[in-house]
Amino acid sequence: MKLVLKPVGDIEDKVLLFLAIQLKKVFPGTSISISDAIPVPMVSYDSKRDQHRSSLILDEVLSYFNPEVADRILGIADVDAYSGNLNFVFGEAYVNGKAAVIYLKRLRPE
Repeated sequence: MKLVLKPVGDIEDKVLLFLAIQLKKVFPGTSISISDAIPVPMVSYDSKRDQHRSSLILDEVLSYFNPEVADRILGIADVDAYSGNLNFVFGEAYVNGKAAVIYLKRLRPE
């Protein structure tokens, strides 16, 4: 399997490299590449909640999916996101799909 890590916004290189190494351990034999970052889509921001709507970021990540380059694409964003009626999410994916996104903001002990 080929997996592309797609930074959404500013993600430190050391974080991307750590994720790539850990993913290779979990999915041995997987080819993992890190692509250029894309901006966080401003349309995803909900000022009333001070959060981003996850589905809009996921759709943006999916728009960069190229089946000639990879089998899957994983967006990595350092924003606070929500989905539907959930107060927050750590990530979102299309079930049996080609794209997923994870959010780092709430993973940090602060």
